[in-house]
Amino acid sequence: MWSMTFLIILIASAVASLLAPRYGTDSRRDEKNW
Repeated sequence: MWSMTFLIILIASAVASLLAPRYGTDSRRDEKNW
C-alpha cells in the first residue's frame, strides 16, 4: 500500500516538474510584468 502511494507521489511530482517550466513560468512572468 505505502509503496503504491509513494510511486504515485513520485510520478505526480515528476510530471509537475516537467509541466511547471512550460506553463508555470509563463503565468509567473505575466504576474511579474503586471
